[in-house]
Amino acid sequence: MLDQTVTIRASVKNVEEALLISIGLVVLVVFLFLRNVRATIIPGVVVPVSLIGTFAIMYLVGYSIDNLSLMALTVATGFVVDDAIVVVENVMRHIERGASVLEATLTGAKEIGFTVLSMSISLVAVFIPILLMGGIVGRLFREFAVVALRHPAITMIIFLATFAVNAYLFNIVPKGFFPQQDNGRLGASIVAQQDVSFAAIHEKMMRYAEILKNDPAVDTVTLFTGGGGGRGTTANTGRGFISLKLREERKISADEVITRLRPKLAQVPGATLYLQAVQDVRLGGRISNAQYQFTLQSDNLEELNTWAPRLVRAMREMPELRDVSSDQQNRGLEVPVVIDRATAARLGVSTRMIDETL
Repeated sequence: MLDQTVTIRASVKNVEEALLISIGLVVLVVFLFLRNVRATIIPGVVVPVSLIGTFAIMYLVGYSIDNLSLMALTVATGFVVDDAIVVVENVMRHIERGASVLEATLTGAKEIGFTVLSMSISLVAVFIPILLMGGIVGRLFREFAVVALRHPAITMIIFLATFAVNAYLFNIVPKGFFPQQDNGRLGASIVAQQDVSFAAIHEKMMRYAEILKNDPAVDTVTLFTGGGGGRGTTANTGRGFISLKLREERKISADEVITRLRPKLAQVPGATLYLQAVQDVRLGGRISNAQYQFTLQSDNLEELNTWAPRLVRAMREMPELRDVSSDQQNRGLEVPVVIDRATAARLGVSTRMIDETL
C-alpha cells in the first residue's frame, strides 16, 4: 500500500541524470572554447574516475546511498570539474604560445599545481567543522567558487545580470527552510466531533476513502482509527496514507491534488480530513494536521480554553492559511465522579487506586 522505494529510485535516477548532464556540459564547454579533442577528453575521464574513487572510500567507511550522500556527490563533481578545467586551460595557454605538449603540461602543472592543491585542501578544511557539527544545519551546505578573471568588465556585467535575475527569482520562488517535496505520498488526519462513536467515525472514513479513491491521481488509500494509544489515535480521530500515481500519469503535483480534493472532502459532515504531502526530511514538531504548527500554552487552563479557540478563528480568517485546526480536546462527554472518601478510607482504598481502576 505504501511503497517508498519509488521515491528512492527516483532520487537516484535524478542524481544520475544531473551527473550525466554536468559531465556533458563540461565536455561541451571545453570543446567549444579550446577546440581540442585531447583536451576535451580529459574532463570526461577525470569525473568518472573521481566518482569511482569516491564510491570506494564510501564503501570502506560504511556510507550508504541516501539523499545527503547523493547531494554531496553532485556538489563534489563541481569541485573536480573546476580543478580539471583550470589545469587544462593553463596547459592550453602554453600550447597556444608555441610550447610542446610535454613542455606545456609540465610548465602549466608546475605553475598551477600548488594552487589547485591548496584550493582542494581549503575546501576540505571548510567541511571539517561541518563534519563535526550536530543537527540538520551541519548536513546542509553549499560551496561556491570564484575564479581569477581575465575579462573583468564582461564578467562584472554578467555578474550584475545574474544578480538581477536572482533578485527577481527570489521574489517569485516559494520560500522555506526545506523546499516542499513531492514524493507521491500524502498523509491524512481525520478529526471528528469529540463525542462521536466508533461506528459513526468508521462510516465517515469509508466515505472519505471512496472520495479519495475516485480521484484520478490516487493509487492506493489506507485509513485507520483507534488502537495504538499514541497521539492521533483517540476515539474521534484517525490517520491515513495515500499513495499517488507516478508524476507522469497524474500530471499535477501533490499539492495540486490536495487542492482538488479539498472541496470534495468538505462535503462529509461531522468530520474534517486534512491532507499534506509527506516529506522525507522533517524537523521538530509532532504529528499534526498541517505543515506548520503553533503551540499555545498557559499555566491557567481557563484562559487557555478561552484564547485557543479565538486564535483558531482569527487564523481561519487569514487568506494565506489553509486547513487551520486545533488539537484541543475539551468538548467530549464528561461524567463527574465524587469519591466517598470516608468509605474509601475505611476499606483501605486510596484515591490513586480508584483513579487507576477507572
